[in-house]
Amino acid sequence: MKLLKKNISAKDGSGAVLLRPETPEDLWHSYNLLQVGDLVRCTTLRKVVKESSTGSTSSNKVRMSLTIEVTKVDFDPSSLQVRLSGPNREESEHVRMGAHHTLTLELDRNFSIEKSCWDQIFLDRIEEACHPERAAELAAVVMSPGLAHLCLASSGHKHALDDIFSDPAIMSQITETKVAKEVMVLNKFMRMIDLDPDRAFYGYEHVRVANEQSAVDSLLVTDELFRNSDLFHACFGDTVATGVGSGCYFAVSSPRLGGIGSGSCPKRYR
Repeated sequence: MKLLKKNISAKDGSGAVLLRPETPEDLWHSYNLLQVGDLVRCTTLRKVVKESSTGSTSSNKVRMSLTIEVTKVDFDPSSLQVRLSGPNREESEHVRMGAHHTLTLELDRNFSIEKSCWDQIFLDRIEEACHPERAAELAAVVMSPGLAHLCLASSGHKHALDDIFSDPAIMSQITETKVAKEVMVLNKFMRMIDLDPDRAFYGYEHVRVANEQSAVDSLLVTDELFRNSDLFHACFGDTVATGVGSGCYFAVSSPRLGGIGSGSCPKRYR
């Protein structure tokens, strides 16, 4: 990822960044930077209909720059595409204000993200995306018929590594890496549900109460909750900023956690 421009206020954290994704991995990072309410600007193709003086019409596709307010964002790992949709928020010759449009982030095409507040989680994500060699502690090859992905532990293909991370022999060799610690916390929580359920809190309300009691040992949240910026940061923003008990916080896309609740945490005590 190339960071082309950064203009963020030191006073309130508002501002925008201009980015250029250069690898498929960068599109995964882009997806993780986006939230509902963000303003995103990039070029797109739009069908434009023109009417002549005689009343006849003609249409053609025009490449233009649009700024939309994000209402929905999706990442397709098979096609490695990020699609975001929402209403147009900037005057355009061809698109009226408020008209709904879908943008697709593409490799080697610049786009900007404007947020009302860039907190440290997102700033760290940009740093990781622009300097992956600083954060990567593990590389893996994910194989599929006719295709192989060489990816870092923070990759968008990380979901495909679940079987590898469940192998004790492999985990013993990577025990000091960040991703291994995250997997161990998740596995510890799943075991706690069976063996010590009084300390295994899951679901938004239960985790919120544990957070208010300063009883959170580790905080695990799903991508879905993390993207609900108002709810997540109102409830857990301070916890993430100051560090939870073991200092371990991460957003995961694992169906193991998603099937339990959007937020989960092992408590420090019963």
